[in-house]
Amino acid sequence: MNVEGTRIDVQSDNGVSVVALIGEFDLASRYQLQQQFQALREANRRRVVLDLSRTRFLDCTVLGALARAHIDGLQITIRGASGIALEALEVTGLAALFNAEDAPFRQVDDSSPASA
Repeated sequence: MNVEGTRIDVQSDNGVSVVALIGEFDLASRYQLQQQFQALREANRRRVVLDLSRTRFLDCTVLGALARAHIDGLQITIRGASGIALEALEVTGLAALFNAEDAPFRQVDDSSPASA
């Protein structure tokens, strides 16, 4: 799937669907991602590796689609998250929903008061 500079590649690896998000993902590409997740659910392919190694940007609508996919029963493992994609998952707390294939997510401690 392609939406202006973005691409979603899906491959199968030993019964696990590998979904690679390539490019920048925002409101314009959210629908295509939701469709892909729906197709995986309908095919009873619940184990998903989400490859973010070539993802340059994720906005809140895409993060919402990831959370919805989790709620709908997809077992998502994150691969290769770095930069803004990794930061978005950690800061929003969504990293707690997913396993990380490469290394554990950093837990954001928001209990300390902000310094003035």
